[in-house]
Amino acid sequence: MNSFWKDRSVLVTAGTGLLGPWLVSRLMDTSAKVVSLERKPLKRLARAGQLMAYRRNGFFYAMDTFRQYQMLDQLWSSGQRPGKAGADEL
Repeated sequence: MNSFWKDRSVLVTAGTGLLGPWLVSRLMDTSAKVVSLERKPLKRLARAGQLMAYRRNGFFYAMDTFRQYQMLDQLWSSGQRPGKAGADEL
């Protein structure tokens, strides 16, 4: 993985699945701030009314597969960065 993930907050929704542990480990190796939701903590948050969502009006593309990762990585590497927020957008 490249420096794209450095110091970024990343939510991994399946940190215990087939690729979850590998993905979390790789992201942490790049200094990403990783949060992994698993079944029990997710249920506990929902019951406590602490589960929330954020609506994003800008660019969004799922990265659920390696193919999607490659496509997004290629966009980023080519300078086409539709999801990159400027300082005034944060």
